[in-house]
Amino acid sequence: MAIIAPATPYGYTIFCDDLRQEANGKLIYIGVYTADMIIYGAPPMLLPTFVAAITYRERPGESDAPVKIKMFLPGHDDAAAELDLPVAPMRSAQFTHETAGEDRMHSVLIPIRASPLTVSQGGLIKIRAYRGEDEIRLGALEVKFQAPPGNPPT
Repeated sequence: MAIIAPATPYGYTIFCDDLRQEANGKLIYIGVYTADMIIYGAPPMLLPTFVAAITYRERPGESDAPVKIKMFLPGHDDAAAELDLPVAPMRSAQFTHETAGEDRMHSVLIPIRASPLTVSQGGLIKIRAYRGEDEIRLGALEVKFQAPPGNPPT
Protein backbone atom coordinates (compact mmCIF):
# COMPACT_ATOMS: atom_id res chain seq x y z
CA MET A 1 0.00 0.00 0.00
CA ALA A 2 1.30 3.46 -0.94
CA ILE A 3 1.24 6.28 1.56
CA ILE A 4 0.20 9.52 -0.09
CA ALA A 5 1.29 12.66 1.75
CA PRO A 6 -0.73 15.82 1.17
CA ALA A 7 0.67 18.48 -1.11
CA THR A 8 1.49 21.64 0.79
CA PRO A 9 0.68 24.36 1.46
CA TYR A 10 -3.02 23.63 1.63
CA GLY A 11 -6.11 24.39 3.62
CA TYR A 12 -9.86 24.56 3.60
CA THR A 13 -12.72 26.82 4.66
CA ILE A 14 -15.92 26.04 6.52
CA PHE A 15 -18.58 28.58 5.54
CA CYS A 16 -21.28 29.16 8.15
CA ASP A 17 -23.63 31.69 9.72
CA ASP A 18 -21.71 31.95 12.99
CA LEU A 19 -18.92 30.42 15.04
CA ARG A 20 -18.73 30.05 18.82
CA GLN A 21 -15.93 28.82 21.03
CA GLU A 22 -16.63 26.92 24.24
CA ALA A 23 -14.57 27.40 27.39
CA ASN A 24 -12.87 24.03 26.77
CA GLY A 25 -11.67 25.18 23.34
CA LYS A 26 -14.23 23.33 21.22
CA LEU A 27 -15.69 25.20 18.26
CA ILE A 28 -19.38 25.24 17.40
CA TYR A 29 -20.15 25.91 13.75
CA ILE A 30 -23.68 27.30 13.39
CA GLY A 31 -25.55 27.05 10.10
CA VAL A 32 -22.86 25.33 8.04
CA TYR A 33 -23.20 25.67 4.27
CA THR A 34 -22.41 22.64 2.13
CA ALA A 35 -21.96 23.16 -1.61
CA ASP A 36 -24.25 26.16 -2.07
CA MET A 37 -25.74 29.13 -0.26
CA ILE A 38 -29.31 29.40 -1.51
CA ILE A 39 -30.87 32.81 -0.94
CA TYR A 40 -34.60 33.14 -1.48
CA GLY A 41 -35.34 36.52 -2.98
CA ALA A 42 -33.64 38.98 -5.29
CA PRO A 43 -30.22 40.55 -4.87
CA PRO A 44 -28.89 42.41 -3.06
CA MET A 45 -29.32 40.49 0.17
CA LEU A 46 -28.08 41.48 3.61
CA LEU A 47 -26.89 38.55 5.74
CA PRO A 48 -26.89 39.37 9.48
CA THR A 49 -23.69 37.35 10.06
CA PHE A 50 -21.38 35.28 7.90
CA VAL A 51 -18.21 33.41 8.87
CA ALA A 52 -15.49 31.86 6.77
CA ALA A 53 -13.50 29.63 9.18
CA ILE A 54 -10.18 29.20 7.35
CA THR A 55 -7.61 26.52 8.11
CA TYR A 56 -4.14 26.97 6.56
CA ARG A 57 -1.43 24.29 6.77
CA GLU A 58 2.20 23.88 5.74
CA ARG A 59 5.12 21.65 6.64
CA PRO A 60 7.74 22.79 9.16
CA GLY A 61 10.59 24.66 7.45
CA GLU A 62 8.72 24.83 4.15
CA SER A 63 8.69 28.61 3.84
CA ASP A 64 9.52 31.83 5.60
CA ALA A 65 7.42 34.00 3.25
CA PRO A 66 4.49 35.97 4.67
CA VAL A 67 0.97 34.70 3.98
CA LYS A 68 -2.02 36.93 3.18
CA ILE A 69 -5.63 35.69 3.24
CA LYS A 70 -8.28 37.30 1.00
CA MET A 71 -12.04 36.82 0.70
CA PHE A 72 -13.68 37.69 -2.62
CA LEU A 73 -17.43 38.20 -3.13
CA PRO A 74 -19.33 37.45 -6.34
CA GLY A 75 -19.04 40.24 -8.90
CA HIS A 76 -16.07 41.96 -7.23
CA ASP A 77 -12.42 41.81 -8.32
CA ASP A 78 -11.17 43.52 -5.16
CA ALA A 79 -11.05 41.57 -1.91
CA ALA A 80 -13.94 42.16 0.50
CA ALA A 81 -11.63 41.25 3.38
CA GLU A 82 -7.92 40.58 3.70
CA LEU A 83 -5.54 39.89 6.53
CA ASP A 84 -1.97 38.90 7.15
CA LEU A 85 -1.85 35.39 8.56
CA PRO A 86 0.09 35.23 11.86
CA VAL A 87 2.57 32.69 10.50
CA ALA A 88 5.47 33.52 12.85
CA PRO A 89 3.85 31.95 15.96
CA MET A 90 2.59 29.02 13.87
CA ARG A 91 6.02 28.37 12.33
CA SER A 92 7.85 28.67 15.65
CA ALA A 93 5.64 26.09 17.38
CA GLN A 94 7.50 22.96 18.47
CA PHE A 95 5.88 19.55 18.34
CA THR A 96 5.90 17.90 21.75
CA HIS A 97 5.42 14.32 20.61
CA GLU A 98 7.13 12.70 17.67
CA THR A 99 5.19 9.89 16.10
CA ALA A 100 7.00 7.70 13.60
CA GLY A 101 5.50 7.90 10.15
CA GLU A 102 3.29 10.90 10.84
CA ASP A 103 3.45 13.90 8.53
CA ARG A 104 3.56 16.79 11.01
CA MET A 105 2.02 20.08 9.86
CA HIS A 106 1.92 23.60 11.17
CA SER A 107 -1.68 24.73 11.18
CA VAL A 108 -3.66 27.86 11.98
CA LEU A 109 -7.42 28.50 12.10
CA ILE A 110 -8.49 32.04 11.29
CA PRO A 111 -12.15 33.06 11.11
CA ILE A 112 -13.27 35.96 8.95
CA ARG A 113 -16.54 37.25 10.40
CA ALA A 114 -18.68 39.73 8.50
CA SER A 115 -21.63 41.24 10.32
CA PRO A 116 -23.52 42.20 8.26
CA LEU A 117 -22.52 40.98 4.79
CA THR A 118 -24.16 42.28 1.62
CA VAL A 119 -24.26 39.83 -1.28
CA SER A 120 -25.06 41.74 -4.47
CA GLN A 121 -25.23 38.87 -6.98
CA GLY A 122 -24.90 35.15 -7.43
CA GLY A 123 -21.51 33.53 -7.98
CA LEU A 124 -18.64 32.32 -5.83
CA ILE A 125 -17.45 33.53 -2.45
CA LYS A 126 -13.76 32.60 -2.69
CA ILE A 127 -11.06 32.30 -0.05
CA ARG A 128 -7.46 32.53 -1.22
CA ALA A 129 -4.08 32.56 0.50
CA TYR A 130 -1.06 34.21 -1.10
CA ARG A 131 2.44 33.08 -0.12
CA GLY A 132 5.16 34.70 -2.16
CA GLU A 133 4.12 34.30 -5.80
CA ASP A 134 1.76 31.39 -5.05
CA GLU A 135 -2.03 31.49 -4.79
CA ILE A 136 -3.44 28.73 -2.57
CA ARG A 137 -7.13 28.03 -3.07
CA LEU A 138 -8.71 27.46 0.33
CA GLY A 139 -12.34 27.08 -0.68
CA ALA A 140 -15.32 28.55 -2.47
CA LEU A 141 -19.05 28.69 -1.80
CA GLU A 142 -21.54 29.19 -4.61
CA VAL A 143 -24.26 31.76 -3.93
CA LYS A 144 -27.56 31.15 -5.73
CA PHE A 145 -30.56 33.48 -5.69
CA GLN A 146 -33.92 31.76 -6.14
CA ALA A 147 -37.58 32.69 -6.06
CA PRO A 148 -39.16 31.93 -2.69
CA PRO A 149 -40.67 28.45 -2.48
CA GLY A 150 -44.43 28.07 -2.54
CA ASN A 151 -47.31 28.48 -4.91
CA PRO A 152 -47.02 31.25 -7.50
CA PRO A 153 -49.79 33.87 -7.39
CA THR A 154 -52.80 33.18 -9.65
